[in-house]
Amino acid sequence: MSSYRVKEAYDKLASDYEHNVDTKNAFNIFYERPAMLNILPANMKNLRVLDAGCAVGWYTDKLLKLGAEVTATDISSEMVAATKRRVGNK
Repeated sequence: MSSYRVKEAYDKLASDYEHNVDTKNAFNIFYERPAMLNILPANMKNLRVLDAGCAVGWYTDKLLKLGAEVTATDISSEMVAATKRRVGNK
């Protein structure tokens, strides 16, 4: 599959993912995300983090709240737009 087709697929998925993944995906809500947060430092002030494949910015938001300087990127411009909506100008 070409990178264009992958980008196109994620662009189409972005709106549903933005509005449903935080509330309707039990794996993310109860397992993956809590486990990942548990291994992150409580204070990430002055740390620079790359959120590659940021999707709709859930981790970007959490990393910013922990004090990290975050660069978020994704193959999908729609996912990046959703991340910007989530985090604003943080």
